[in-house]
Amino acid sequence: QDPGRFWHHVTGDSQLRWIGPDKGAMHLAVGAVVNAVWALWAKEAGKPVWRLVGEMSPEEILRIVDFRYLTDAITPAGALEILKKAEAGKAGRIATLEREGYACYTTSAGWLGYPDDKLRRLCQ
Repeated sequence: QDPGRFWHHVTGDSQLRWIGPDKGAMHLAVGAVVNAVWALWAKEAGKPVWRLVGEMSPEEILRIVDFRYLTDAITPAGALEILKKAEAGKAGRIATLEREGYACYTTSAGWLGYPDDKLRRLCQ
């Protein structure tokens, strides 16, 4: 029900932050758990994660965001105002995602700049 609170609960214990605050092996491991929780939440709702988030109200999105290190740039009230203004085109953006998908990452075999013979050797 409250992803932000869940994140703080599983990562906030000082004994678990041995590399430093908000970084380290613990957060890598917890990141996998948090991703799994999101996947389960979306599965229970019967939709992909992108749609679960995309259909959230501005207030629900604010509950996800950890503003501890953001308030010098934007406050929750400022973020809420931006999200509410963006509501007008939300249905159209969701329709575009349904129709076209979202380009995550693309590459080709030559993106490293290696010559073809080296790529062939590496692929064998």
